[in-house]
Amino acid sequence: MRGRGRIVAGLMLAAMCGSPLLAQGEVARGYAFREPPVTLTLFGGFAQPVAGGDIWAFTFDELTLDRSDFGAQERGGDVAFRISPRADLVISYAVNDVRQRSESRDYVGTDGFPIRQTTRLIRRPFGASLRYHLRDRGQMLGTRAWVPNGVVPFVGIGFGRLAYSFDQQGEFVDESTLDIFTDRYRAAGRAAYAQASAGTTINLIPSLAITGEARYLFASADGNPSFTGFDRLDLSGLSANVGLTLRVF
Repeated sequence: MRGRGRIVAGLMLAAMCGSPLLAQGEVARGYAFREPPVTLTLFGGFAQPVAGGDIWAFTFDELTLDRSDFGAQERGGDVAFRISPRADLVISYAVNDVRQRSESRDYVGTDGFPIRQTTRLIRRPFGASLRYHLRDRGQMLGTRAWVPNGVVPFVGIGFGRLAYSFDQQGEFVDESTLDIFTDRYRAAGRAAYAQASAGTTINLIPSLAITGEARYLFASADGNPSFTGFDRLDLSGLSANVGLTLRVF
């Protein structure tokens, strides 16, 4: 998945470097010669997993953690290809990674010190979506000048693959014997996901805009190899991002 992220970033950088110099003159006059066929967005924001199901419930019951501890910064990028006056095909990649330290809720060591662990959650969605704009993105003035509208809301739906890792390591308690032991539990792999989104583009100049978007990702996966006997690991979550969008004319 890291290779895919580098590919997306490389496409964005190449397009930015290759934008025609003529666009500078168009921007100065507040219009472009045509509606852009490609837009590139680099974004950052916050992702909050739902953290439902019995694996998460067991974690919250046994350790000094709760759902809010797994909110994390998110970063990523989109490449959007215009397929109709109001619709785009969007290729997206994002990553959010959070690590939290915890202690056993109910037990302490024989030395009186807490029994400590570290839990880490990584999610890296990579996929495609269809984005539909709820109003025209701009308008042609005559036959040679395209002017963007100031604010353009949109909705979207998409699918893809999610690389994930849920990792717990440190000290734990065997509740049947009260023995303290050191171990590591991990569920990792790739899972299919579906996504719904909504957002708004605020245009600054013809070649540049600010995009805000909220995304809800639906995903779950087997808890293998360490969490057999539990329900599926819930990987769903909500994210909110703000990005800088470049139009490639």
